[in-house]
Amino acid sequence: LALRVSTVDRGGSLTPGSAECQDSWVLFLALPDSLLGPELDYSGFCFLDSVCGHCSWGWAWFQRTCYHFSESTKTWHEAKQFCSDYGAHLVIINTKEEQAFLVKNRTKSRVYWLGLSDKKVENQWLWVDGSPLNLSFWSTGEPNDSSDEDCGTMAIDGRWNDINCYWTDYWICEKPWLC
Repeated sequence: LALRVSTVDRGGSLTPGSAECQDSWVLFLALPDSLLGPELDYSGFCFLDSVCGHCSWGWAWFQRTCYHFSESTKTWHEAKQFCSDYGAHLVIINTKEEQAFLVKNRTKSRVYWLGLSDKKVENQWLWVDGSPLNLSFWSTGEPNDSSDEDCGTMAIDGRWNDINCYWTDYWICEKPWLC
């Protein structure tokens, strides 16, 4: 049996298929059926219909995607390579909900690399998969290309900023939750 422990609800029960079960910050556990029984309190658990994949230890799950928030710092290029080495890429933010999830679950005192740069053509921001930037959460006055700033970050306040790609910062990787 697989279940996800939701941080959204700690007291009552969650309804399978509900928004809280589908979109919450989750911890994925796989337990043998022998460990489960009627005497256990299942409130706060979202049960999955099937087990077809999971996020690795240290990765968070949101909307069928696994995210890794780094615990060390690297340049943008080094962070990009780290993600690639784990079958992932630097995070590409596609929705307001994804942005909100990342802001909520990051360590608030850290700046994180995003998979966003304008290295090829100044002021033409592209994600690491080559797709153009359509939705953005830039801080006021950003991006400003001050001091050769060609790589995107999520700043301490959760808004975006462009900084020099050779600075060292934390990073966020993402990869699909495979079925």
